[in-house]
Amino acid sequence: RSKPLILMSNNNENLLPYIENENNIISNIMEQYFPAALTIVSKKSKKTPSYITSNMDTVGIRVPDNNFFKYLCSIVEGNVLATTSANLSNQPASTTFEEATNSIGEFVDIVLEDYGYKAKGIESTVVLIKEDSTYKILRQGAINFTM
Repeated sequence: RSKPLILMSNNNENLLPYIENENNIISNIMEQYFPAALTIVSKKSKKTPSYITSNMDTVGIRVPDNNFFKYLCSIVEGNVLATTSANLSNQPASTTFEEATNSIGEFVDIVLEDYGYKAKGIESTVVLIKEDSTYKILRQGAINFTM
């Protein structure tokens, strides 16, 4: 409950209302990298609920490269989902259905078995975009981020 969630969608435009300022660096990152295993963290807008961000003033946004997830977002109202990883905090990322079931199965309503997408076992890269349009890598992951 003390950890923020990530807002994910099937396209960039659905996520823009949740960040305060869409600046050139954010637009360039989205255009260059999305969809991908990259999460952008930026100052949140007033539209972003505090319970999503654990009362922080930033929000993480991402468009993953996953056809099932894109479909799921396309059928939910607003086309945006608040998501978390398929593992408990401070535990390794789940890379198989069995690992996810063992890790979080008792805490969630459903864990989907293989739907044609295999986890790569590498977390997403997380980049913080500061208000002065500079950036900081918070976690190096699957994407080698450069701007």
